[in-house]
Amino acid sequence: MKKKLISLILATALVVPGCAGGGKITNVEDLDVKKYEDNKKIVMMADLPPSPDEYNMKLYKEAGFNTYIMTEDWTPIKNGNSTDYFAAVEYVGSQGLDVFIRGYDGSSCPGYFEEKFSGKNFLDYEPIKGIYLIDEPTANKFDDIKNVYVPWYNENYSQDLYWHLNLLPSYSSTFGLTAEEMASGEPVYEIYMNKYVEEILKNVQGAKDISLDHYPLRTGREGNYLSNMWLYDLMIAGQIAKAQNCDFNVCIQSFDGGYRLPESATDIKFQMYTSMAFGANMFEFFCYCSNTALKFNALLTNLQPTDLYYYVKEAIAEIASFDHVFLSFDWQGTMAINGKNNATSNSAFDVITDKTLKEASGIKSVSALEDCLIGSFKDADGNDGYLIVNYGEPTEGKKNTVSLEFEKAAGVAVYRYGIETVYGIASNKTDLELDAGEGVFLIPLSEKE
Repeated sequence: MKKKLISLILATALVVPGCAGGGKITNVEDLDVKKYEDNKKIVMMADLPPSPDEYNMKLYKEAGFNTYIMTEDWTPIKNGNSTDYFAAVEYVGSQGLDVFIRGYDGSSCPGYFEEKFSGKNFLDYEPIKGIYLIDEPTANKFDDIKNVYVPWYNENYSQDLYWHLNLLPSYSSTFGLTAEEMASGEPVYEIYMNKYVEEILKNVQGAKDISLDHYPLRTGREGNYLSNMWLYDLMIAGQIAKAQNCDFNVCIQSFDGGYRLPESATDIKFQMYTSMAFGANMFEFFCYCSNTALKFNALLTNLQPTDLYYYVKEAIAEIASFDHVFLSFDWQGTMAINGKNNATSNSAFDVITDKTLKEASGIKSVSALEDCLIGSFKDADGNDGYLIVNYGEPTEGKKNTVSLEFEKAAGVAVYRYGIETVYGIASNKTDLELDAGEGVFLIPLSEKE
């Protein structure tokens, strides 16, 4: 009863009465609401987790993470030997978590593994589900990855373990490209990303992803702002994931370290929903623990939860509540809608204007008071779904009204704050009221036959 009451309240807050375009509103009981099997989950993991023990695992699990990155970045697992290491792997698995193995400092995985774990086979350890090969390689490392990492992975683990490798963001100071590549006239970041795809990703035979870590929350003399190139990076990676039929992992900014420290759960959710609007279906939070080498704010400081821990916990819980629905849809592309209240177009939208959808399947028209993104999706039966985000610096507090007219719809199912709300509409129209930085997943519904 409590959930139904909350759902009713949300429906009232979400829909603007009298703005549905007239006509008779379809009764909820007359709507054909499809149910999606709850057999999928979004991978949620965090960089630099502490050594696994009862206290640390309790906190990690309670935050909502389902995958543990087994890493020795700066901190050996117990005594740092293979016996301790694989005992830790088994312990993490006993806590119901999957494990991604990562090489020391994210580098030289095959060499590191062979030296440390000579004679060991990862397939002997059931919790291990993936290998985190390397973090932020420059293009001049691609030959080694192609000639050493890929054959090693394909021969030993491609049938069973996941390939995870995180790439540079577009604001990197160097990409390791040749002078000839830099002088080609093509966008440098696209050269770097496409080089990875052609030389490496296409040759990886197992389950895999494209991944990047563009941290968008910034601050300066004039206040808080968003990185202007963030959407460009998301678009490039999203298009690669679609073309290569692979997953799309995004690293979520959950630290400061020269960037803006997230100030609320909204700052975290905004990053997640915006990424999802470009097809992202995996999340890696950077970072979980600060330490003597990384002296900045993170989810834990001195192994104690910070405000960030609780922001991330709230955000993960919200997304995880409907992830099986979202994962039942495939990304088709993204629309960028400039708000009527803004005199000029959003410069972040201008950067991707040649890559955005000009119209989305099932939508006849759309407008918004403030800037918004609409990710267009389809499920296996061809049903449309939309990830709609009120796009703007969350701390500015701008609310938004997004007006949608569908080609044909009698109602909608909306996932907001992690709760499904179903309501009827009239004349194929509905208005959505969105808070600053808010995202929702919406599915148009037809009448029962």
